[in-house]
Amino acid sequence: MRAVLYICHGSKNNQTNKQFQLELKEMERYIAAPIQVTTFLEVEPSIIEGVTQCVKHGATEIILVPVFLLPGVHVIEDIPNEVKKAQHKFPELAIHVSEPLGASEQLIVNTQKRIVNRRVMHEQKREAVLLVSHGSRYLEASDMFASFGRELENKLTGMPVYESYLNSNDPNFEVELERLLAADYDVIYLVPHFFSIGFFPEKIQQIASSVQAKQKRTVVIYVDPITFDQDIFTNIATNYNRTLIQ
Repeated sequence: MRAVLYICHGSKNNQTNKQFQLELKEMERYIAAPIQVTTFLEVEPSIIEGVTQCVKHGATEIILVPVFLLPGVHVIEDIPNEVKKAQHKFPELAIHVSEPLGASEQLIVNTQKRIVNRRVMHEQKREAVLLVSHGSRYLEASDMFASFGRELENKLTGMPVYESYLNSNDPNFEVELERLLAADYDVIYLVPHFFSIGFFPEKIQQIASSVQAKQKRTVVIYVDPITFDQDIFTNIATNYNRTLIQ
């Protein structure tokens, strides 16, 4: 029997964790596996607890689905380490791991739609998009984020897309926003590459408000972060299905 284990980061705020579990419950409409469980890296239920729960319900095969946007330390290190522990505990269990959301077509289109929904349509306006991600010490994450930005720019004809990071990587978000504000753009669309559940989108807004207060001419439009909608559910289901084919 096949089970699906969704893996999220996890938060000290229990309401945030409950919200992720509630949102991912909707995946039962997109994936037909009889056992579906949401787990976390930083809090309980952990991956090993989730695997144990699946086995108790009769699972003989588990597809682990990382609900992460980029392949950073959690995807490259933490999840494989947890898989080794689970495989040691249940040596007869078949465990497969799907990809994070990455630079998928669904996520790119979803981001394009969120920008277009906030777009101010004026002639002769110089516009730009500033993406904001967390940052990672792994080159795979920054490479994928750059690829995401290029693909998004192809969708947004005539509007340049820039990447920035809150932590670890360059260009730093605050520094890049200041640079774009000084670059004579009329409108900058600020796009958090984060799920709406959590505190990072609010942090981005706070930093942007502080930076923009120094320069009033350019309009900075905050674009909604990523929500669990049909695009995202389809993205997760696509990654799951690709894992089955491999």
